[in-house]
Amino acid sequence: MNFRKIQKVVIITALLASLFAVPAAKSYADSKIILGYYTADSTKAFRQFHTYMNQISTDTFNTDRNGNLVGNVPRQDVSYANSVDVLPYALVSNFGANEWDSNIAHEVLTNSKVKNKLIKNMLSLVKKISIKALTLTSKLFRQRIVKQ
Repeated sequence: MNFRKIQKVVIITALLASLFAVPAAKSYADSKIILGYYTADSTKAFRQFHTYMNQISTDTFNTDRNGNLVGNVPRQDVSYANSVDVLPYALVSNFGANEWDSNIAHEVLTNSKVKNKLIKNMLSLVKKISIKALTLTSKLFRQRIVKQ
């Protein structure tokens, strides 16, 4: 074998070895997500069973048809979640006066001004309180969006 062939083999072998020698970065997605569901009356249960979850979605916010957020942050429980390494989310739903309101879903998903206002309000909420993220209830997206 000539020198160039040996050099190529050595370089290719070194490259392949370096690919397998570098550990892959561990991401949060590598671990299982066990999401708890929190409502305004869940304080006692959450403190008792928090060890069974690593994330919690606090169902304490709704949006109205104007893109405003309505509800309260369960501050003590969000603080507790952060202290026990449970990632808290604020859940935003389209629950109306008595049930899921498809008109709210339609308005916030199809009216760009209202949608942008809701997004701005959600970002403001995340920055203001000690939560890491927001989730939107699937009911908000399951509603059939039909022009009325």
